[in-house]
This record gives sequence, structure tokens and C-alpha cells, in this order.
Amino acid sequence: MPTTVYRDKIKSFSGSWSSGLATLSFQSGRSIPADSGPLGRALGGMFDAIGSGHTINNGSIRGQDIIYAIEPWGTLAGINTYEN
Repeated sequence: MPTTVYRDKIKSFSGSWSSGLATLSFQSGRSIPADSGPLGRALGGMFDAIGSGHTINNGSIRGQDIIYAIEPWGTLAGINTYEN
């Protein structure tokens, strides 16, 4: 089964560095589980979204238009910004 690619706008990130678990939620209503470290670093690099205490500033990512891939088993495979 191939990896599926989608385009959507970010609604929020929830998770913690210590647990290693995160969820990225989208305006379409989809929520995708992910590894919090790599996802946090990717969001931080794309949108300058790292806040105090190594948290994600949801205000910096909310509404950002991205493309993302989901592994066949349902976890996040990767994300990138979307530009027309």
C-alpha cells in the first residue's frame, strides 16, 4: 500500500518532547499521530514555531498551508510547506 499525500491547513499541534508522542490536527478534521521530536523540529524550521520551554507556538502554525504524507499504517510520514 503506497504512502498517501494530502494538502491541508494546520489547526494545532499537541504533544510533548518527553513523551515522544504528538498529534497534528488539520482544519479538515483529520488528526495524525507523529513522533514529537522530528515533527516539532520540522514545524520550528518551517514556521519559526518553537516557543519557550521547547514548546510549539500554535499561533505560528495555525492556518499554515502544507502538504503531508501518511504512512499506510496511519502515522505521519513527512510534511512540507505548500506554495502555489
